[in-house]
Amino acid sequence: MRFLSKIAFKNLSRHKLRTFISILAIAFSIIIVVLARGFILGMIDSLYRDNIYFDSGHVKITAPEYQIEKRMRRLFIR
Repeated sequence: MRFLSKIAFKNLSRHKLRTFISILAIAFSIIIVVLARGFILGMIDSLYRDNIYFDSGHVKITAPEYQIEKRMRRLFIR
């Protein structure tokens, strides 16, 4: 095992440009994946919060009069 790692590091030191390009490509890919994952998780979290806050919430308990008043407000606002 030690022999293989010695050969691998020798190969990396011989081909500096190829090693640098490979490391750069791997780092760029990891950055893109991390940013995309954060963006998507942020969007999903935002959708959950907006739906809970603006629309239905987890549970909605209201009086029947509130539902009638809410329908009347929708008619007059439009």
